[in-house]
Amino acid sequence: MRLRLKHTAVAIVFLLTAVEGVRPDSVRTSTDGLYAFPIAGDIATMRWTRYHWDGSNAVDIHANPEYRITAPEFLDFSTASVVAVTSGVIRRADNPRGGIALILTGDDGYRYYYAHLESTRIAEPTRVEAGEVVGVIGMTGRWARFLEPHLHFSVGTGGRDGLEWRPDVNAAEWIFETFGLPWWYDAPREYPTDTAAGSPFGGKHVVTATWDEMRRRDPDIGSVELTPETLNGQVPVFSTLTGEVRVHRNPFFGTRVQITNRHTNETVVLSGFVWVLPDVGSVVRRGEFLGNAAGAVNYMIFRDDELIDPCETMQCAP
Repeated sequence: MRLRLKHTAVAIVFLLTAVEGVRPDSVRTSTDGLYAFPIAGDIATMRWTRYHWDGSNAVDIHANPEYRITAPEFLDFSTASVVAVTSGVIRRADNPRGGIALILTGDDGYRYYYAHLESTRIAEPTRVEAGEVVGVIGMTGRWARFLEPHLHFSVGTGGRDGLEWRPDVNAAEWIFETFGLPWWYDAPREYPTDTAAGSPFGGKHVVTATWDEMRRRDPDIGSVELTPETLNGQVPVFSTLTGEVRVHRNPFFGTRVQITNRHTNETVVLSGFVWVLPDVGSVVRRGEFLGNAAGAVNYMIFRDDELIDPCETMQCAP
């Protein structure tokens, strides 16, 4: 698909954020000043893909995966201000999955959705201008709290005032057309249909925390904790699904590898890695080596956007 730039140049402007105690942040705007990139700060430190991990038109804007969780660039991004992308009326749209969320009904007729904010100053529907600070990036929401801080951002048309709308505009393409900023990569799509099966250790394992035990700790975890039957230092971990790789810095269970098969709408999530071999965006086959874990691995499976017990796909006898 060929994309036409709406605005052939961009400008950097500076504004004082609306959050007390926060220094002025840089905000990328279109040349005509009608639009602002949704996150303040150095865009060179940020990444997003053309399609959301579930194949939808949204983007997850996150820090460059090359940064360690203690890197200054990662820490700056994790507390960055979120701004109105254009003028309009913005309102709260909090929900279990998106956490603290906002919908901006732009004067241009489009709707812009922001999710997983750490905080927002918006309480009632509020008139805002492009570049005006509306919140702080975060990781709120049902499953986002197990990821690193990021902004879920989508663009849509239609609907009436409120939550009814359609995210029918590809957000990465909108960013490119509006600011000339390219997405990180096109997600691969050529791989076979597959469903999760087998142990991530490629052999026998011990269930150290069952699905029920993990759910009692937190209903949103929906996972099992596994260790190999023989534990001696770092342990190799293998993919249980053919699909596309994402890697996240997970503050709860350690580095997280997420593998999605778009054809079956299934995703496996393995957390606890010391190091990871596949590049983000690459395709792995079921049984392929992913990297080493320190010992225990937290294992989740999403099927049709719902968590299922991984023991449905492998032997979990005590």
